[in-house]
Amino acid sequence: MPASGCVSSILLIAITALTGCQVNDAGDKTRRTFTDDLDRTLELPDDPDRVVALAPNLTEIVYAAGAGSTLVGASTADDFPPATDTLPRFSAYPPGFEKIAALRPDVALATDQVNNPQDAKTLSGLGIPTVFFSFNEVGDVFEAVRTVGRLLGTEDAARQTADSLETALAALHRKTGRAESRPRVLFLIGAKQLYFFGKESYAHTLIEAAGGTSVTADLERTSSELSEEFVLKARPDVIIGSFADSIDAAALAAMHPTWKEAVPAVREGRVHAINGNLILRPGPRIVKGARRMARVLHPGLFASAGSDSQAHKTRP
Repeated sequence: MPASGCVSSILLIAITALTGCQVNDAGDKTRRTFTDDLDRTLELPDDPDRVVALAPNLTEIVYAAGAGSTLVGASTADDFPPATDTLPRFSAYPPGFEKIAALRPDVALATDQVNNPQDAKTLSGLGIPTVFFSFNEVGDVFEAVRTVGRLLGTEDAARQTADSLETALAALHRKTGRAESRPRVLFLIGAKQLYFFGKESYAHTLIEAAGGTSVTADLERTSSELSEEFVLKARPDVIIGSFADSIDAAALAAMHPTWKEAVPAVREGRVHAINGNLILRPGPRIVKGARRMARVLHPGLFASAGSDSQAHKTRP
């Protein structure tokens, strides 16, 4: 799906909501019903002010929605934004249920890309309702920001953030649409083991917005890794990876010797490292990730790549 289509056709996430408010048995908070992305109908506090996010991307989304002050803890995997440094920590994988319960959250936020839906039963037994989100398309991220704003009482700020992110991605897509060519891009999740994005991933939309064509966009995930032969046949013009800056074309050629002359990206030194969290986490920073990819794919379209590119490129 083209990025512009994905941006303009935002999926509605978890917005089946208010069917009336009522006072709970304890008489302390009014409550409402809400249906999440797993079609689970939940009873939630009408004004939750103590929240935990069970995945790093959801923590980032809560802050982006203007509701960071509601977070009472962070998982051990959380590292952004810097405000998370001051929060009490609980285990991310698997969740540290005892520490989560000790934080007395009104609601937990989870995603089926990271969290086991069965964990919701454990949390429910502790009196903590859990809202699940799914992120299959880029638009799901923007709508999740809006949804979190509705849940946590920051609707206006969340809508402004989501609208701004949509606008920025659409503007980037228009800008890269002026490029004379669209490089064939292989995005690798790691350099030695060739983990990749299959056809179901939102990452291909980001690559398209950046002005590239993903060589794995139509590839079924029969395995978590690509074969050496696939890369040799795909012949990507550019390889972008969520690996360390020290992994350049020469290092990649050393790991995969057959690519040195046969794969254009390696032969021509068009191997770039990017902060994987900008792509791998479906959160508000994916727009920044797409922009950084655009700067390495089409540097001529940008006056100065500056520090925003953070890419590493050398010839083998």
